[in-house]
Amino acid sequence: MFEQLFGWSLLNDLIYKPFAGDWRVVDGASTAWSYVDKALVAIGENDSAVLPALSEWTGDGSEACNAFITALSGATIALSYAAGT
Repeated sequence: MFEQLFGWSLLNDLIYKPFAGDWRVVDGASTAWSYVDKALVAIGENDSAVLPALSEWTGDGSEACNAFITALSGATIALSYAAGT
């Protein structure tokens, strides 16, 4: 009601902008980061899902690849926690 009467937002201009910026932009960024969080979890799960398919492959290359994919999956999921926060 204040915004319609006076043409500016009391909440947005006096509270949100000085401390957090434009609340609409902050909300949009929050939504985007939640999508990044979900995408990183899905990528990490996809990475780890490859490992059973590689079980027939043996040797030093196989062990190195399995270690790399396991580390990549773990790092991707750990990064998702940062994005979610």
